[in-house]
Amino acid sequence: NTDYSELGDTWSEPQIDKVLVDVSGTDTTKIAMFVGAGYDNVNEDATTPTTDTEGRGVYVVEIAALNGSGVPSFTNSGHKIWGYTNADSSTLTHSIASDLSVLDIDSNGYADRVYVGDTGGNMWRFDVSSTDTTSWALKHIFDSNPGADASTGRKIFYRPAVTLEIGYEMLFFGTGDRAHPTVTTEVDRIYAVKDTGQSTAKGEGDLSDATSVNTVNVASSDGWYLKLSTNSGEKVLAQAAVINKVAYYTTYEPDATAGGDACDTATRGTSRLYSLGYLDAASAYNYNSGNDTTDGDGNTVEVLDYTDRSTILGTGIPSGIVMVINPSGISALIGVGGAMVTPEVSDVGGSIPTYWREVR
Repeated sequence: NTDYSELGDTWSEPQIDKVLVDVSGTDTTKIAMFVGAGYDNVNEDATTPTTDTEGRGVYVVEIAALNGSGVPSFTNSGHKIWGYTNADSSTLTHSIASDLSVLDIDSNGYADRVYVGDTGGNMWRFDVSSTDTTSWALKHIFDSNPGADASTGRKIFYRPAVTLEIGYEMLFFGTGDRAHPTVTTEVDRIYAVKDTGQSTAKGEGDLSDATSVNTVNVASSDGWYLKLSTNSGEKVLAQAAVINKVAYYTTYEPDATAGGDACDTATRGTSRLYSLGYLDAASAYNYNSGNDTTDGDGNTVEVLDYTDRSTILGTGIPSGIVMVINPSGISALIGVGGAMVTPEVSDVGGSIPTYWREVR
């Protein structure tokens, strides 16, 4: 099908949402599937970003159209509503294997914003709010290559977590080569990047380097980042999560004895959890008790500095963190080494009222 001529290996999990589009002069609600155009297997043996020939873009595919009563019609199911690929913009040079973050920014019930990264380390924004799909547009938000230290080779395989702030959105994601998890040649990153609607992509020079400082001030920058430089080959191989002002990232550090074997990860290597203040990169928990002190009465005094940001979970590649929210509070689950771990998470003690009415 020439509608999907850019389609590569379909790694992207479909994201289902509603869009409002013009059909012959009538605004029509459609149930749509948002997917990345896929992975170019030319990268199978390449450990640094290459110029891809497929997978360079995104597609929005119709599942059903709803009439005025909400009854679905599947007549055009599978037809392309919209696509944006290298054929539309030569700036899309790398495949998009990641899931997409699809948002309803204005809370009107329809998707209007999409964020996704590519295998060249770029973060993209697609605006899909207009009923005229020819007005749907692309913006290059961020480029992780080269880094502030001139290093290159970073790839993005997982969608960002997004928070809505006053005047901007904040994107939380990391870099890491999922196809080559044991490679140690790149120094990957953890990122928190502002989207202020910029027309030119930001780089690490626009962010605060939080690697070896206790906290940063994003009021004077476009976000922050950490270099995963302490542990050789450490990388982010899952989606980040943000809850109660704490950003969570899981990472994987390959075992030196794996010898580059991408399949030798189940019981080898080290998995970690990073927990940071989402706007200032401060340590959220006392993961490193070795730097604690005692007061005059002999009581332990917790000291939080940049060495408290991460804790070891186990062995093997970890999943992302899954939040479980119920009336009694918040808990978390991470899959690692064939088991589930339950790390500490920031909790507000159950439900929070957001609206009430006084009845007399």
